[in-house]
Amino acid sequence: MSTTTTTFQTRFGEVHTKPQSKPGEFTSIPVVDVADMDSDSPQDRQRLAKEIYRVATTMGFLFAQNHGVSEESIQEIHNMAHKFFALPHEVKMETFVGKNNRFRGFYPQARDVPEDAHPHLKATAGKSTEAFNIGYEVAGDPAKTPDHAEPTDPWGLHGPNQWPREELIPGFREAYLQYYGQILTFCRKLLRIFALALDLPETYFDHMCKNPGAASRLIRYSACRADQTAAEVPPHTDFGFFTILSQDAVPGLEVLNSEKEWIKAPSIPGTFVVNIGDMFAYWTNGLFKSTPHRAINRTSQERFSIPLFFSMDYQTRVAPMEKFVSDTNPPIIEPFVYGEWTRRHTKD
Repeated sequence: MSTTTTTFQTRFGEVHTKPQSKPGEFTSIPVVDVADMDSDSPQDRQRLAKEIYRVATTMGFLFAQNHGVSEESIQEIHNMAHKFFALPHEVKMETFVGKNNRFRGFYPQARDVPEDAHPHLKATAGKSTEAFNIGYEVAGDPAKTPDHAEPTDPWGLHGPNQWPREELIPGFREAYLQYYGQILTFCRKLLRIFALALDLPETYFDHMCKNPGAASRLIRYSACRADQTAAEVPPHTDFGFFTILSQDAVPGLEVLNSEKEWIKAPSIPGTFVVNIGDMFAYWTNGLFKSTPHRAINRTSQERFSIPLFFSMDYQTRVAPMEKFVSDTNPPIIEPFVYGEWTRRHTKD
């Protein structure tokens, strides 16, 4: 593993990081039936954990089948995405993400970002993509009751979502929070399987995800015309524990393997794409693979996708677990607090 380090300053001091993992050897992405995450049989859950371990330590990507999220809710949120992006630009800008510093709201295409917007928004805006983000709120968490207070954090990452006016898209907020809640439930179940895969108690990570930094995004990729560059989200890895992605039928997602080949991740009905994020790579000291990937729409149709980036509570301290550290495998990162990390990586 490379010894090249990156240093950044936090209020907890300097943090030094090394590349968290290298792409594995694979030529396709497997479909994994995750129904046994709900099994009453410990043996069934352990069998699933063994399969998840194999995938997480090689390619870091899988298609999850029998995930428990209703097809009706998936279809409804895709319908709502189409309706939102069909609104006039000036109406979508009512929820412009630049109105707050919590990364919640509408991300316009690069050409439409206001001149006085934060440099981070200008740097990350897509040339031919636009998006709408929401973050965690109590109303979208099935594990909470309405009388639960909204969480706060010292980095200003929690806070209210921005929603389009109800009369513009009736039922938008309700549909999105219903979908978000089902995905959140799936994530928490899957997190227990990941714990088993690491030979940890099943509930090991539960206390870290009471008010998770779980952001969801609606993304529209413009159709590609002969005289245009294809709409693209450039190669990157994801921040958190893992990502759950719903794709429409238009292809675009590609995953990098150890041979520097881009492996296509087609849309498979009834599945979500699940991929390991940087935080799980850090926890496991590079054992789990946070694999570079990209999305390119080379077709003459618009493409829509809906990821949810599942992470821990912002106050969580992140460091490689001792069981994965040795003299021959030193820590790939120094301890840090997740909220500080998130704010630092999105403020410049």
